[in-house]
Amino acid sequence: MTSQFSNFLLKGLGLMIVFSLILSPAIGMAKENDNKGKDKNKIKASKVINKDIREGRDDRRDDDNDDNDDDAKIRNSNSSNCLKAFGHLIAPGWIKKNGVPETDPNCVLPFGISKKLFRQATTTKPIDTTAPVISGITARAGANFAIITWNTNERTTSKLFWSSTTPIDLNNSNVINSNFKSTFHFALITSLSASTTYHSVITAKDIAGNTATSSEFHFTTGGGTVVIVDTTAPIISATSTTVGTSTINVSWLTNEPATSKVYYSTTTPISTSTDNFVSNSSLVTNHSLGIGSLSTSTLYYLLIESRDASGNTATSSPFATTTLSN
Repeated sequence: MTSQFSNFLLKGLGLMIVFSLILSPAIGMAKENDNKGKDKNKIKASKVINKDIREGRDDRRDDDNDDNDDDAKIRNSNSSNCLKAFGHLIAPGWIKKNGVPETDPNCVLPFGISKKLFRQATTTKPIDTTAPVISGITARAGANFAIITWNTNERTTSKLFWSSTTPIDLNNSNVINSNFKSTFHFALITSLSASTTYHSVITAKDIAGNTATSSEFHFTTGGGTVVIVDTTAPIISATSTTVGTSTINVSWLTNEPATSKVYYSTTTPISTSTDNFVSNSSLVTNHSLGIGSLSTSTLYYLLIESRDASGNTATSSPFATTTLSN
């Protein structure tokens, strides 16, 4: 019994060994195939990922290429504009017709072309319509000569007129021309008669052609007398009116003794050569003039004028007032 059981175990063990020898390669192959399948899957997944990466890179590369192409187009366009810029030398109307082109910053243009393309907008210079101001006139007289000096507030040419008679006729008097533009002026008058009073007028013209004329002044030869000439007009201030039904009283002040004159009219602008006026030749600083025989309930335009002892004249701005009704 024991012997039979032993034989059975031996046969079973032998069969197991045989089966293991037969099946081991198959199992190994199966495992290998399984591993290969897994590896294939990994490889496949890796390929997919790599493909996505490559496609992403390709997309980015395409985008970069597109950007590069755009940049190249811009460069080419700007380079073209850069080249066109030189054409402005012989086509001065091109900019006016087509506008200023965008040029490549790296484009080197001749100075004249660059200035033409990129010049800043300029503003029109205002026209000078203000006459120069003549001031500081002095006269130093010798026995038979005189030196006249004066200033202007801007560069001007000047003329000095003189005569032994007054008022001076600028068309028939002696004259010294100074065509040198300056703010300080002088003139030497020679061959004058001794102990004689001479009358003078100065004119000044600025670069824009505006002309100023001084008041008439005088000097006397002999003794080296220095005459400081007043060329400053009085200042009118504190203007007021008192109105009645047919009267207007006008009051004002001046900073130096001066004459009094008031022009009046029912129309504007007031004409100092044709309109009515009232006046007083006394040199005063406190002025008052009355206008009578006016229409009731009527608007009147007024203008004040005062002249100092040196002949300098000041004129107020026009103003208006209305007479009262009955």
